Amino acid sequence: MRQEELEQERGIAVERRTMYVSVQRRTIAQTRKPKAIQVDANEEEIQQLQGLMD
Repeated sequence: MRQEELEQERGIAVERRTMYVSVQRRTIAQTRKPKAIQVDANEEEIQQLQGLMD
């Protein structure tokens, strides 16, 4: 594998991890203050992002 390919793959992995972490943070935020958040709007988005992680 060339250096470029390795860097690209590492970049993708970091992006995915960042996305996953932001989803987790959002989920934590929802559990902390459920009244302030419209869960329905985010539910689908979260499921889509979690689908990418599998």
